[in-house]
Amino acid sequence: NIAFLLEVYNKIKEQEPGACILILSKDGVTGLEQEKNAGKIFSISLPYSQVGDYLMAADLGVINYMNQFSVAGRSPTKLAEYWACGLPAVAPPGVGDVEYLFAHYPKSGIIYNEATFPSELVATLPVKKETLRSYADDYFNLEKGVRLYTIIYENLTRNE
Repeated sequence: NIAFLLEVYNKIKEQEPGACILILSKDGVTGLEQEKNAGKIFSISLPYSQVGDYLMAADLGVINYMNQFSVAGRSPTKLAEYWACGLPAVAPPGVGDVEYLFAHYPKSGIIYNEATFPSELVATLPVKKETLRSYADDYFNLEKGVRLYTIIYENLTRNE
């Protein structure tokens, strides 16, 4: 959803005029030619294995999904990637459990609402990268997830 991404970016530029945006994708992005020509938006097509290298250079991640019914049941893996790289995130309302996660893990991200977007974004999210990495490990830890799913499956099969 390029429109959402540009809306967030324009709001951030009001606070940080020198802000740039880097879009990472495996297939490239179209529809940004005018913005790209202004020299503030960059799009790179790269394999998934290189995404972390580029995220480490960023200050903020954007969770960018189309406003569709299926989004409500989604827990974006890119949030885990952002936190593991020490990045807080911005997301639209209604994306899976993101609102819960941002509330549960302090200063880990902001739900974007044009009317309530913080006027001082940098002051809103001053969290250490190590803290965000610990959030990623706490919530998205693979071994913890396997244990929890094992318990669920054991309970389901026990009741048959």
